[in-house]
Amino acid sequence: MGKRENLKEGKKRGLTREEAQEMGRKGGKASGEARRRRKTLKEELEIMLSDPKMQQAMCSALLREALYGNSTGSVTKAFETIRDTIGEKPTDKVQMEGGIQFTFDVSDEDYSG
Repeated sequence: MGKRENLKEGKKRGLTREEAQEMGRKGGKASGEARRRRKTLKEELEIMLSDPKMQQAMCSALLREALYGNSTGSVTKAFETIRDTIGEKPTDKVQMEGGIQFTFDVSDEDYSG
């Protein structure tokens, strides 16, 4: 079993308010930088994918994998990563049209005990 002194709880961690603020500030900066990198990658991928030659190359690679197989599945995984990065990931949401109608038949006999 683990030692109790390895457990970190609240103020027992030894962080002062200033240290916690500094850690939060650093985390916020890192998060912003990661978000900017993802945005740049998305924009670059969209520019590349607007080229018909690039689209043809991707389709050829996917067809080649489908026809001849690829034990690692790297082409399909790369395609899924690119698709997800540019914001075209399909959702698993189910839309329902119309409505549901419930009918209850309550008579006095049901409550007579």
